[in-house]
Amino acid sequence: MSNNDKSKLIEEISHHRELLKTYTRHLKTLEIQAAKFGQLHVPSHLLIEIEDLRHKIHSSTVFIEEAKKSYLAQFQQELTQINDALFLIKENSTFLYILNKITVQITSKLVIASASRTLIPSLFLSGVSKKVFAKFKEHEVKLIEELNDEILKCLQSESVVLSLEVRKEFIEKEIHDIDNL
Repeated sequence: MSNNDKSKLIEEISHHRELLKTYTRHLKTLEIQAAKFGQLHVPSHLLIEIEDLRHKIHSSTVFIEEAKKSYLAQFQQELTQINDALFLIKENSTFLYILNKITVQITSKLVIASASRTLIPSLFLSGVSKKVFAKFKEHEVKLIEELNDEILKCLQSESVVLSLEVRKEFIEKEIHDIDNL
């Protein structure tokens, strides 16, 4: 549930609470008027309005309770996700550090050509992260410099040049791919 959805839900709960107060006050007023007529002589339009208000009060009360339950369930789910993410940070922090370090080193060494720009194929880019991920998970992580040298050799053999925009997209894509692992 996004923050916008949460704020809308909170606004709806507040709105229904105000309606509940208004309906309750109006119901009390109508019940006092009905009491003046006596139990057997209450006009039917007054009885219908009282029943309608009772139904509205019940509907608003049910909505408020359901909205509270929904909000608390979403909050609990988000809290669980945060706890899970905190647990995974410890496991993935070294991997993320290595991948980000390699990405920064590679992109900072590439020259931006003004004439002909060749984009690195997306398969190669995803291969970089998969290679680092596999080495990390097997606990056979090479030094950053060794991986950097291997990747730079591939880049030189491909003779590719990366523009600033593609660099940004590459980094965002790799971080997104890591999040989806």
